Amino acid sequence: MFALLPVCTIRRRLAVAIFLTTAACLLDCGICFRQAFGQPPARGEKTAIPDAESQEKASKLFRDVVKDKLDAAKTASAKRRLARELLENMSAMANDPAECYVVLREAGRLAFEACDYGLSLDVIDAMDERFEFDASSLRRKIFNAEEADPDSRCEDRFALGIQLMRDAVAKGQSDLAMQIADSTQKAADESPDPTLRKFFGRYRARVEKSLHAGKAEKDFLTRLAQSPDDAAAKLALGRLYCLDRGDWDKGLPLLAAGADPTLKQIAAKDMESPSDVAERMKLGDTWWQFAQEKEGPEKRRFLDRAGYWYRLAQQGDLSGLAKVKVEKRLKDIGPAVPMKIESGEIDIMADIHGLAERRSQGLRPIVLSAGGGTRQTERAVTAALIWLANHQLSDGSWSIKGYTQRCVDKSCIGTGNVTADAGATAMGLLPFLAAGQTHKSKNPYKDHIGRGIGWLLRNQQPDGNLARGSQQMMYSHGLATIALAEAYGLSGDRKVGMAAQKAVDFILRAQNPADGGWRYNPGDPGDTSVVGWQLMALKSAHTAGLNVGGSVFAGTSKWLDAAAVHDGSEYSYQPGQGSSPTMTAVGLLCRQYLGAKRDNPMCTGGMAYLMGHMPDEGFKNVYYWYYATQVMHNMNNYEWDQWNRKMRDLLVRTQCRDESCAKGSWDPTKDAWGQHGGRVMQTSLSALTLEIYYRYAPLYGK
Repeated sequence: MFALLPVCTIRRRLAVAIFLTTAACLLDCGICFRQAFGQPPARGEKTAIPDAESQEKASKLFRDVVKDKLDAAKTASAKRRLARELLENMSAMANDPAECYVVLREAGRLAFEACDYGLSLDVIDAMDERFEFDASSLRRKIFNAEEADPDSRCEDRFALGIQLMRDAVAKGQSDLAMQIADSTQKAADESPDPTLRKFFGRYRARVEKSLHAGKAEKDFLTRLAQSPDDAAAKLALGRLYCLDRGDWDKGLPLLAAGADPTLKQIAAKDMESPSDVAERMKLGDTWWQFAQEKEGPEKRRFLDRAGYWYRLAQQGDLSGLAKVKVEKRLKDIGPAVPMKIESGEIDIMADIHGLAERRSQGLRPIVLSAGGGTRQTERAVTAALIWLANHQLSDGSWSIKGYTQRCVDKSCIGTGNVTADAGATAMGLLPFLAAGQTHKSKNPYKDHIGRGIGWLLRNQQPDGNLARGSQQMMYSHGLATIALAEAYGLSGDRKVGMAAQKAVDFILRAQNPADGGWRYNPGDPGDTSVVGWQLMALKSAHTAGLNVGGSVFAGTSKWLDAAAVHDGSEYSYQPGQGSSPTMTAVGLLCRQYLGAKRDNPMCTGGMAYLMGHMPDEGFKNVYYWYYATQVMHNMNNYEWDQWNRKMRDLLVRTQCRDESCAKGSWDPTKDAWGQHGGRVMQTSLSALTLEIYYRYAPLYGK
């Protein structure tokens, strides 16, 4: 029957059928609501579904408020617009759980009827952040509808398929995971992007291995339930926990009661948790020797355990040859491979290799979802890129003051008051590069990016300086160096790479030899703000494979020590001054890139300080939000989730969305730094903050 209908009619009937089914699911599920929905609730903060009487009352009020708009929403485009309006303005419209439920329910109905799968998923995501219900089943229905729709994008199906596979694996639903994998494979095969197929090959293999391990775990547990003294089952299960999942606390007791005499003895000694330095070193030696008899991943895991005890020994009073031996062994072992995962969990990021894959058009949605971004944040980034492209000057540059030359109306108020064309051009380029787009790749902004890079190259001086004539020159030079380094790292363009290396060398020469910092001009006594941009430039250069050298970082650490407040958990603009949230965020990010561990008191104390200064629309400070978001993203923990939700929703909500020339930009008015960097800086840093999910990988694992 469907074959005789137009595609749009088929899609509409599919969508209505999906909606009727999902609406029933929503009503049957124990959906919970938070009392105040200004922000998504923290984990666990959910209340019971409103009763029928409350829902009916809220529905009547909803119909009274939006009756005219509902009556006018006859076409798919009108329903889509109203659904998006309801979703984006839910917080302002809904004052209690019943109202929130009704607004989302109606947004979902309209989105489904408009056959807008992406918007339908936005509604499900909003529900999933607030309510306890089976969101996966709703997403599967969208996935099936997309698979049946010849007009759907294979990249969209692929990203959703990956999300559904992860959900199924986490729930131990092996057959469902493999069924979804087959459909996701079809989407990958249809895509012209080869990175999707390469990634999916790696990811599917790990999923199958995880599911096999989960089945094996159940089998061994069943054997042990029937025969508690089965030493072979204990050995096999202990190896699965220790070697496959990195859970030594759970696996060691099983190995200590297992069938391998040597492993049994070592595990028993390990469980004693010696505190003596010599005993710790001896236990490290024992695991080291045991590992030499193994090969491949198995050897790697046993070496990691040796490294664990060697590192504990280092915390004691090691000296002489013992100290040299431990240091050499740890160097040979290398950094520990993070492995501890619970059954069913798979770190999807482990299968995405390198900066180019993180930012590729095919894999970016997957990284986005895994990192905490949403389709709404991506729409905001897309709108920002359009605004930036429209306000590039004819010579390829961007300008803090002169961007209004490109305006078609008077809505883009907020020019900055500094002359910094190199810095502005870098800020114009960086959001495109963060999205994985270069002057060498196929993308809508290839020409814009090429002209921007060309402007920087033409204006670079023989000594490497990219910012001659700019006020506060090293600010602009640092930003421009980041842009060239990222462009080189993504494109491999040798001409850009040579210019970036010259710019890096200029930074190295410009460092103050006495205090280790940088300021406005080469050799000036430093300030933390300028130090941050120079270190970020060096970090970008290192990631791109450029020569940075090591001595510069010792000087940077010296500067940070001098600017530290409260033992390094807060930072000042210059030594002897009081700390501020902005300088603390800059200082903490520098500390992280210089090697501070997540549990370092500087990082934990600094994180607590930043959490006390969450993004606030009443006190706009996009410079602070940009740096603090990177710090929290690196921490990659519960606090990051809280920060991210507040930050991303604030930026999406405050972006200019009317049909004026300013659409896609952010208003710098009342921002702490708005009068300096103006609308170009405000828009660039806001977009980059929303691109954090795929621009950089977190420094620390979950």
